[in-house]
Amino acid sequence: MFIGEAVAAFLKLPAGKASFRRSDLMVLIQECGLPIATLISFLVGLILAFVGVVQLEMFGALPEHPCDIQSIGQLGSQSPASK
Repeated sequence: MFIGEAVAAFLKLPAGKASFRRSDLMVLIQECGLPIATLISFLVGLILAFVGVVQLEMFGALPEHPCDIQSIGQLGSQSPASK
């Protein structure tokens, strides 16, 4: 029953006939903890980028794009393979 309703809803999406209530979406986002998870991920990324740039600056190897350091560090620290 649920799969059929989901397929029907996805078929209505390209036609522009799909509808949802924004209030329900906001409640769902708050219940799953998306705002706090986003904030924590952002702050961890800032810390990783700062520490990476400071460490490389001590050796005179300042990167052109500190976001590369942050993305590699964050993926490495939060990936399931590293645990």
